[in-house]
Amino acid sequence: MLNDIAKRPPADDLVQDLLPDSSSAYMLICGRSGIGKTFLALNILHCVAAGKPWLSHKTKQCKVGYLSFEGSDKKIAERFEKIAPSFPGAGENIYWEHSLPIPLNSKGLHKLEEIIIGCKVVIIDPMRPLVAGDYTSPKDAKIFLELLTQLQNETSTRMILLHHIRKPDRRLKVQPEDLQYEVKGAGEYVEGATTVLLLERAGQLHDAQGRFQPTNTGEKWLYAVKVKDAPTNIEPVRLKFNPDTFLFEPLTPSFKEDGW
Repeated sequence: MLNDIAKRPPADDLVQDLLPDSSSAYMLICGRSGIGKTFLALNILHCVAAGKPWLSHKTKQCKVGYLSFEGSDKKIAERFEKIAPSFPGAGENIYWEHSLPIPLNSKGLHKLEEIIIGCKVVIIDPMRPLVAGDYTSPKDAKIFLELLTQLQNETSTRMILLHHIRKPDRRLKVQPEDLQYEVKGAGEYVEGATTVLLLERAGQLHDAQGRFQPTNTGEKWLYAVKVKDAPTNIEPVRLKFNPDTFLFEPLTPSFKEDGW
């Protein structure tokens, strides 16, 4: 049996090491409200639509979708327009729908199938309106994840879910190792994910004399809290948000073209 498994072709990842093409796989992007989760997700979405690497992770070019449940559709459209020039031609592979909440139950399952069919990767922003019942209940979370797998199996679509963390003390940073306890609702969402990314504020740096430098609110840390399929640990990346392109750009000195 081991020999047979070894002879199988390598996994056909949609985002190298982070999102395999599997009906049970999904990515969870977490962070406090207003931290920039949507911008980060749209960065990933455009990279996949264009077949360009995202933070050095190769992507498989395919049709992608963005299903938004919150915010102004006008503002979301402006974000697409601002990002588009960095990804010429990618718009042909992008589908977007702004919708009222669609609980993922037997009725919602068919509605979602109609919306996402034909898209290989879909971002759900945010995840909570998709959870039928009480999203804090482990039982309801388990049912949701089972239906999510069914949805992905029937449509061949792979999901990237955006989710809030509990409102933390503004003075404190969320530690990656504590994310499971900081995520709003049941811990099953983190446990079931193939990959969990945490976007958090960057702390103040010190100069050569040990003095605090001014805080740049556009700088964040991206942590790969959980990655099932990565061959090695993925180091945190310091990012800076570019207001001209709406893209996060890596600042980490150790960042290399062949990986984080």
